[in-house]
Amino acid sequence: MGLFEFAKVMMVLYNLLILVGGSGLIAVGFWMRLSGDVLGTNILGVFSIYAVNTVKVDIYFISVGIIMALLGFLGCCGAKKESKCLLIMFFSIIVVIFIAELTIGLFALAYSAYIGKFLRSWGKPALQDQYGRDFHFTSLWNMTMTKVNQGLIEEHLPL
Repeated sequence: MGLFEFAKVMMVLYNLLILVGGSGLIAVGFWMRLSGDVLGTNILGVFSIYAVNTVKVDIYFISVGIIMALLGFLGCCGAKKESKCLLIMFFSIIVVIFIAELTIGLFALAYSAYIGKFLRSWGKPALQDQYGRDFHFTSLWNMTMTKVNQGLIEEHLPL
């Protein structure tokens, strides 16, 4: 087996893994959508009093799963059949995803002060009103603070 054949087989296997992962995300998204009462269906559900819009995780799972499955299919078939058209579509989607991630990262960097101010403006009232009263809010806040403190400890105390 030459280097070209090895690269071809590895690309097929890698994209097959992406295809399976995308299919799994689609399945989990539909499961969350149909069950209706799954913890985590709304990311901001515990903050719904203070949030303008709730984010539906199930819709994102299904959307990202479809994109991943399409990407895995294009890459797998394109590598297996050595189809120039499929490989160009595969790499075009990769470039679009990269540009979108770069744009979102720059947007987050540019508006990080605004996002911090927004989080502080509704975080304090939510903490005062719901901590200890709402189980989901309390457990989410405890988990967040545990992870933040763990990160601070690991940052300042090298092992």
